[in-house]
Amino acid sequence: MNRPAPSRWHPGAFAFFLLAPVLSLAACDDVSIVVDQTTGEFSPTEYARDAGQGPIPVTVIGSALGANDERLARAVLAQLAGADWTPHATFTLVSEADAAAAAKMAGGSRTYSYVLMFNGPNVTAAALCARRTLPPMTTSPGSDSSIRLVAGLCRNDAIATGVTGRAYRVSGLDDDRFHRLIVGVMQALTRPNQPQINR
Repeated sequence: MNRPAPSRWHPGAFAFFLLAPVLSLAACDDVSIVVDQTTGEFSPTEYARDAGQGPIPVTVIGSALGANDERLARAVLAQLAGADWTPHATFTLVSEADAAAAAKMAGGSRTYSYVLMFNGPNVTAAALCARRTLPPMTTSPGSDSSIRLVAGLCRNDAIATGVTGRAYRVSGLDDDRFHRLIVGVMQALTRPNQPQINR
C-alpha cells in the first residue's frame, strides 16, 4: 500500500510565511527601513485621543525624484491614509516655513506630529522634531532614483520614534517602491510593540 510522503510543513514554516513580506521589504525589494531612535515616549491611547481631535500635522522637507515642495508633499500625503497602525489618524500638511507653528500646535492642544525629510543633510529625527535650524537644503530637486528618508514621530517637540528609510531604483512618485517606503516608515513609527509611556 502506497502512503503519501510525509509533509515537510511545520509551524516554523508558517511563521516564515507570515514574515516573508517583511523580510522582502527590508532586503529584496530595494527598500530598507531602520528604527534608529526609540525613546518610550509613544502611547497608542494618547495617539488615538490626539487623532480624534482632527488631522495630525505632517511636515515634508527636501526633494526626491525631481520633485520638491508641494508636489512631493502632496505625493506623501496621498500615501499616508491608513499607513499608520491602528487607531488610524488623518493628516494635514504643514509647510517647512510653518514648522514652528506645527510645534506650537503639538505643544498646545495637539501632542503628536510628523516630520519627514527627503535626501536632506545628516541630521537625526530628534533634531527635526526639535525644529532646530537645519543646514541648507538642496535648492534643485534631485533626479536620482534613490531616496533617503529621515522621519520622526514627534511628541510635542521631542522625538517619540525615529526611523531612516532608503529606496533604490525608484522610477517616480507613483512607483510602488515609493509607496512601500512611506507605508513602511509610518508602520515603523507607530508600531504597537515599541516601548510606551502609560498615558
